[in-house]
Amino acid sequence: MTTMTSSRSHASVGASTATASSVDAPIKETLVTLTGLEGCKIRASKTVLASCNDLIAETIEEQKHLEAVSLGDYTMRSLMGLVEFCQHNELSEACGVKTKSSAIGLSDLHRIAQDYMFHALTQYVYDLASQMVDAVPSLGCVFMKRQKSGTSLYRMGLKAITMAPKEALEDADDDLLKKL
Repeated sequence: MTTMTSSRSHASVGASTATASSVDAPIKETLVTLTGLEGCKIRASKTVLASCNDLIAETIEEQKHLEAVSLGDYTMRSLMGLVEFCQHNELSEACGVKTKSSAIGLSDLHRIAQDYMFHALTQYVYDLASQMVDAVPSLGCVFMKRQKSGTSLYRMGLKAITMAPKEALEDADDDLLKKL
């Protein structure tokens, strides 16, 4: 369950999603507020996050005296994807959707996964992105544009352009074409 309020994004993700009322059930001390870009906030279970990744656990512990934990400059979508993956070991939104917006979301989520050396999430995102690029080669351009040179998603995008240049470059923007 996720809710957003006010002019600044604020999401609340409960430890259990069995019923709508269970979202508010976790005790306040078991929840942590993660912050990201432009003041976005998301509440999640400390235990779930900490059990999934040691670096995230260390960051939460180091910032336990603060009102909110900053993992870095990540989008609300990235933070929500991180929390969802930690809770369910999958992403419901990204499965089967092969759009530029989904590719951007996966690219951003890949960044947080790599920054925190979250290998299971990195592999999961790579597999989803690979399926997307296989189905829609032009999405490889999104990954090339949004990733650092040398990352696995950047190389995947480059491979898509190499293997099917016409299909991959049909929707490429001018900035990417200049880069190539």
